[in-house]
Amino acid sequence: VPLNIAEAVGKTSEADRNNRYAIARGEAMECGAIIDVIRLLGTVPEPDLAAAKQLLVRVVGMLSKLCR
Repeated sequence: VPLNIAEAVGKTSEADRNNRYAIARGEAMECGAIIDVIRLLGTVPEPDLAAAKQLLVRVVGMLSKLCR
């Protein structure tokens, strides 16, 4: 996710920037699925998972605004 955001910043065309932000958003959504799997495995305490999910929701929201 951070690498795609950094790559977006370096793009000169708006279309290229938006594409990279969209890719980063998709990858962030994949991170949400990873958190769900970790929850099912029970390897990380629930408060930590809740905090991670909360941060991820914020990141996805920011990336969604950048994709416009």
